[in-house]
Amino acid sequence: MKLEALALAKELELDMSEVHPFVFKFWGKSAVEMPKSESEVILAPPFPKFTIEVEGHFISQGRRTDEHDVCMSAIYCEEVAPNVYNFGLRMRMTVDGRHIYQSIWVKHDDPQQAVYPELIQMVNLYIERMNKQYMGQIRCSGKLTYRNKDNKKKVYKPSNIIYVTDKSKKFTPANNPQPKTEDGQYVRHLRISTVMAHWRKLVNPESYGLDRSGKRTIKGRTFIKSYTRGDGETAPPKIRVVS
Repeated sequence: MKLEALALAKELELDMSEVHPFVFKFWGKSAVEMPKSESEVILAPPFPKFTIEVEGHFISQGRRTDEHDVCMSAIYCEEVAPNVYNFGLRMRMTVDGRHIYQSIWVKHDDPQQAVYPELIQMVNLYIERMNKQYMGQIRCSGKLTYRNKDNKKKVYKPSNIIYVTDKSKKFTPANNPQPKTEDGQYVRHLRISTVMAHWRKLVNPESYGLDRSGKRTIKGRTFIKSYTRGDGETAPPKIRVVS
């Protein structure tokens, strides 16, 4: 399986040592067809930096602009505050029958980015899937040479990618130890559970809580670090719902 996040990371010059890719099994709907969430809770993502893509499909397909069709193949999400992100988008534009690929930034503080509220809604729906569905690990092909935050050259190989699929009885270890991806790869089960890092609501909404770095800068909420339970291989953190 080819990881779309590699092309996105290369074009946006991302430090992949800090980014956690997620691959979702296609569930018969593109992002623009997903039902809108009516919940007012804030979903805490598993990691502060992560990517989202759908196996074998675009996240959003065939959106028509004035000049061309636009499809989105991957999203990079960088958490700034509770439910506030900077996004990187991997786009495929079809112009006069030709496919042109481009990666762009959508920043939370750019008033010109009209697509930002839609991206927030889309990412929250995928985080809901992380919470409700089964998560295992797969390997993807390819590699990426990049520079980390210390400007040292590193090579990233996508060997333990988190794969999200339907949470049904047939995918439990007792019934079917190894579900498969669409291309026939076995999904590896995880042997330990992780309590997800989350944003806890403070009793006094005017109080300031801790951010991810431990600084008291977040009004009304505080960050609680994740921790693991059990023995075995590292598991992706579970999602916590913040009211």
